[in-house]
Amino acid sequence: MDSVYLDSLVQSYISNSNGTGGGCDFDFPEGYIGEGITSNAGYTVPINKRLYITQVLGHESQLMIDNNLIAYGGNYFGGNNIGSYSLGNTIIVNEGQAVTGSSRFSGLLVPANDNLVGVTETVGVDIASHYTVPEGKKLYITNVQSFSAVLRIDNVPIVQSSNYSNNATSPFSLGNPIVVNAGQVLKSEINTADYPVVINGYLVDENYFANCGGGGSSSASNATIDSLSQVVSNLDSTLSVFNSYFSFGCMDSTDCNYDITANINYNCSFDLTGCTDSTSCNYNANATCDNGACLNVYGCTDVLAFNYNSNANCDNGSCVVGYIGMPYQGGLIAYLDSTNLHGFIASSNMTGALAWGCYGIYLGAGSIEIGSGNQNTIDIVNGCSEANIPARICYDLVLNGYSDWYLPSFDELTEIYNNRVALGPQFISSYSWWSSTSYIHVYAMKINFSQGVGENVNNNIDLRTINNPFRAIRTF
Repeated sequence: MDSVYLDSLVQSYISNSNGTGGGCDFDFPEGYIGEGITSNAGYTVPINKRLYITQVLGHESQLMIDNNLIAYGGNYFGGNNIGSYSLGNTIIVNEGQAVTGSSRFSGLLVPANDNLVGVTETVGVDIASHYTVPEGKKLYITNVQSFSAVLRIDNVPIVQSSNYSNNATSPFSLGNPIVVNAGQVLKSEINTADYPVVINGYLVDENYFANCGGGGSSSASNATIDSLSQVVSNLDSTLSVFNSYFSFGCMDSTDCNYDITANINYNCSFDLTGCTDSTSCNYNANATCDNGACLNVYGCTDVLAFNYNSNANCDNGSCVVGYIGMPYQGGLIAYLDSTNLHGFIASSNMTGALAWGCYGIYLGAGSIEIGSGNQNTIDIVNGCSEANIPARICYDLVLNGYSDWYLPSFDELTEIYNNRVALGPQFISSYSWWSSTSYIHVYAMKINFSQGVGENVNNNIDLRTINNPFRAIRTF
């Protein structure tokens, strides 16, 4: 429990205190929560308490508050000597005040509110004995005791009594309270000098009942909130001291949340282990005990991706997985090996048709395997001085920022043919394409893209003097 919780209670009290919270009853302006009291006169109200007297018993007896006569039990009713009566309004007695006399009484003892003060005053004729309501306050008079005297408010007579009454209401118990505003003056007009007027009631702020219906002002609400906020502040200080005696925590020494300082068992994990870091990709919202296995290195975790990060333990969705026809490093992926991470790229555009060149010259360059095209191209360029031939054009090519192009070997060209549909329309052709693989000293190997790889070697070779198109590739 803390001030935040208490403040929520205060706001609930403010929004619901529309006459039902005890503070909206003129007879019980401090509410009904308290202790019933029945006593003989000779009672002193305890500190921090207020007494609301509701019943007086006593035939021809007196009830006084600090020697001010406020109730006289000598009235007759219906011709019978009856000295017990219920009061029309409560008699209010402050802490430390003494209830004396020969009467007995019953009432309610409640906690005293600092914003309310009980008033018991003897009001006389002379100025010194007048009572003026203080600035910013209202006086609610609940009882008047007088014998053949008149109570005046601003010189207007408001209560006149006689010695005896045959009515059910005694001469000093009002049916409803008299409300007196700030600055108004109370005095008496005494016909018999021995009997002054004694008033009893309570003094409160002018806006004390503002939230009890009838359109209370915002200043009243603010006053109430300020008052209750002070109560919250005081309670919070008290609770801080109270809480200092208690230490909440897990008292199970085998638990990961064990707290050696705890004296009230709370928050044990019950072995619900897992990653408790909400920024980790394996965060477990149900875990109450961290297992030290949180994963926080983000990157691509797909081993088949080009950008695989072996240090990453949380995939961030950035993986780039290659596929045939994918634009990549200056051209289109035309072949991927078994790792899916390596292969070769073919240039997007076809060059013109040229003779393979170097007719009658033995060059080596006879390898057909995948991966041999680059060495075939180097052998051709080093062994033949002709300039405008496919091998030299590929060797000298700088395209899309890359300069390591070469003429594909026969098997590399076969992969381009096999993947021609995935590579796109520019790879669909009815022509034969040159490879870098030579055949004896007057032929070179090619593939007819309208027929495919022939079973007979003669279907896969052309004289070096024949003009055929070609395409450069590079390894990645």
